[in-house]
Amino acid sequence: MLSAQNQLVDLISQVHGFLTRVNVGAEIGELRLRKARIVEALDQLETTVGEPAAGAIGQVSNHLNWLLRWYERSKPDNYASDIVDLYEHDLPAVAAAVAEWLNAQVDPRLMSAVNRSWMAQHYASAVREAFICLESELRVNAGPSGSSGMSGDKLVTAAFKSVAFTDAIRHDGFMGELTDGELKGLEYFLRGTFLLFRNATAHREVAYSAVEAEGIILTVNHCLRFIPQQV
Repeated sequence: MLSAQNQLVDLISQVHGFLTRVNVGAEIGELRLRKARIVEALDQLETTVGEPAAGAIGQVSNHLNWLLRWYERSKPDNYASDIVDLYEHDLPAVAAAVAEWLNAQVDPRLMSAVNRSWMAQHYASAVREAFICLESELRVNAGPSGSSGMSGDKLVTAAFKSVAFTDAIRHDGFMGELTDGELKGLEYFLRGTFLLFRNATAHREVAYSAVEAEGIILTVNHCLRFIPQQV
């Protein structure tokens, strides 16, 4: 899911590289190879994001095809508009589609917290920042009196002693009204997430891969889905 951002950056970089080589009159064989790599990047991004980005991705592919066709025939006036469309319309449209899709999938509080480290490929830092975000939201919702100075699973325990907190998550979550058993299950889920993933990351160096870090961050994302956003 978060990998869509990396795929977008790779796509934009490849298209810019392709257009730069067009502007200096590169051999058609080189451009065909570059276009093939761009098509692979487009396919990968569409597989990740799906229908929300399909239209914009199709436009990138379409303009690349026409550009290469006219380039091969040495007609720069004919492909000039394709270059403009790629720079000014197609790539911004793909970026907007990916951003909209991510906003629907990942809690904006979490995205704001982890984005810089994630894009820098500092995956352990991104995991740590995800848990800092989760702790912050728990403190805000639990209130200062019951959570001051607490962190990790102790903070979860304190939060679930707050009637205001449990009432909010019982009624306002995406699953509808939670039963007492489900509420207890959520407490265990949050505590287990902290005890396993947060503690390991906080207390020792863990060399997470992108896939591993993304899995943990999306677990935190699932936790945040139950915690109301404070206005």
